[in-house]
Amino acid sequence: MRCGEQRFYLEPKLFALLQLLLTSEQQQVSREQLIAEVWQGRVVGEGAINRVISLLRKGFASLDTTEHYIETLPKVGYRLAAKVCVLSALPDTGRNSARSRSYTLPILAGLLMVAVLLGWHATRASPNWLKIHSAPAAITHLAGAEFGISNSAEALLFHHLDTNNFSQLWLLADGQPTPLTQEPQQHRGGQLSHDGSQVVFAVYKENSCQIQHLNLRTNQQQALFACPADSAFQASWLADNSGFYYRQRRDKTQPYALYRYSIATGQQQQLTAPATDNLPGELLLAAAPFSLLADTSPRVAQLRYINQHHTELSLLQGPHWQATITQQLPFNVSHMLWVRDDLLLLSSDKMLYQYHLPSATLQPLYQATQSINSFAVRDQHLFIAEQQLNTTIWRYDNTSGITEPVVRGQGINSMPRVSLDEQQLLFLSNRSGHYQIWQQQSHNQPSMLSELPVSSTFTRLSLASDQQSMVFSQDGAVYQLTLPDGKLQQLLPSSAKANVVNLHNNSLIFSSDRSGDWQLWHYDLTSNALQQLTTNGGYSGIVHNNQLYYSRYHQPGLWQKNLVSGQEQLLLANFDIVNWLNWQLLNEAIYYFQPQSGIWRYPLTTGAAELLIPISHDFVHHFSVSEHGIYFVRRGQTQGDIHQLSLTD
Repeated sequence: MRCGEQRFYLEPKLFALLQLLLTSEQQQVSREQLIAEVWQGRVVGEGAINRVISLLRKGFASLDTTEHYIETLPKVGYRLAAKVCVLSALPDTGRNSARSRSYTLPILAGLLMVAVLLGWHATRASPNWLKIHSAPAAITHLAGAEFGISNSAEALLFHHLDTNNFSQLWLLADGQPTPLTQEPQQHRGGQLSHDGSQVVFAVYKENSCQIQHLNLRTNQQQALFACPADSAFQASWLADNSGFYYRQRRDKTQPYALYRYSIATGQQQQLTAPATDNLPGELLLAAAPFSLLADTSPRVAQLRYINQHHTELSLLQGPHWQATITQQLPFNVSHMLWVRDDLLLLSSDKMLYQYHLPSATLQPLYQATQSINSFAVRDQHLFIAEQQLNTTIWRYDNTSGITEPVVRGQGINSMPRVSLDEQQLLFLSNRSGHYQIWQQQSHNQPSMLSELPVSSTFTRLSLASDQQSMVFSQDGAVYQLTLPDGKLQQLLPSSAKANVVNLHNNSLIFSSDRSGDWQLWHYDLTSNALQQLTTNGGYSGIVHNNQLYYSRYHQPGLWQKNLVSGQEQLLLANFDIVNWLNWQLLNEAIYYFQPQSGIWRYPLTTGAAELLIPISHDFVHHFSVSEHGIYFVRRGQTQGDIHQLSLTD
């Protein structure tokens, strides 16, 4: 099919379907006719018919987004809703059987030219937005949560999080959910191939990760390659199902880059270099629809992190994978799907947006009641996986060893910061619908203390050494919140590029990449003097008795630097990088978190580390230490279903 310079090549089944629509009375066919003519009477399921109809619809949409060319006639079949003009008649041979019609396909291709009158040139850049046509209806009702969905023309793949917080792969076909995996491991990043025959996914177990391939036709599973345990696997299948694109990073101190993998040969090709201008690198990727690839080289859409509120969208085109389009989006994106040649779908928190590529315009499509984890589109239906996560803050008593909850409530309650006398507990909460700073004084009920200066999903809080205020950074700026009145003031502008910040004796110790890499800086609030403290890397630092104790971004370990002599030494080699969130220095001891074990105490005098609290499966590594107890976060059971909605163009 062709419109101007745009072309769409039809595979045999699509060609047979289009031929049948063109030559049938009123361009209308029933499902029985489809089975008899296109499949030569073979028994096929509803999914196979839906797939071919859907692919032909996408073919028309690739040439013209302004019209709906194939209509569904309820309880009847389908109709070609376009004006058809026969330019050259086929001689009447008197053969009307399905078999003889299939023999005439090559002749028909040469003699019968069908001109579908498209309005492409006049409307190419004007968006043809999708519209929601029905209320959401839950199609999964399993205990726990369903997330990470992908689809073929006939089935829906999703992950199910059970009561033990293990995620397994499930398949939803013909309305029936069936588990594909049942091992006591974490299965993540699963993607179903376009033809529904293959699944690629990551298996996480303890400190290891492996990318697996599952053939659904033979039920054979094989390991493809190892992956870093702290790399979140995301994949998107190639149009011909021969392999997939994926993102990966060396470890959590490095940015993500994009790769392509071939199933048959096992060859991997790196498509992009790791980002040098930001640390997260590539956030999401989505391969182009197969219809867009009919007459072009392969394309991939990628999203790159800019800051908490902006992402950069780029379209990469092979074989050299240079960016052909670059556009900044005014929000962070959690999931992306390339649903039509000219249209991307993007989710951000509870909102689902559609992005029109030719006009570079954005429009909301749907607002969910909970956070959108992922979504898929099939046969004019939208599937959305929504999730609700609840967390509580608990207290561990150092003397009795008793653990009890201190902050409950709907939503996420995280980042506890408790005063040494435990009279004041501060934390982040989104119970009102967005993140705010809350406080709980003594044993009173929690109350909202302050709004964040910029709407955010995550902010690291830090109590000042005098316990009279709290500091945090947002978008590079540093803010101070006095206690308990909640008065907020800005201490440093966004040009400081501050990230991890602590306040000690009227001086800020903060990390910044303003010099090219993450280093620690000292800012005197009295004299406004700024001084760089480290040159070999620094990310989270505390000053105590003229000693700087600090971690680095790119390297595990806790270092000690004498600020008078300048001498440095490695203090704790097994100090994990994630500790920039919480670690404390209290009463000549360092408290820190060790993954796979728990919260530890390291006395500076003896150097003999001891385990204080072993972790459980629901432990979240946010904690704060007081004179008599440890406050930490536990994850509740995640809830969520997959909802289905009808779409119209």
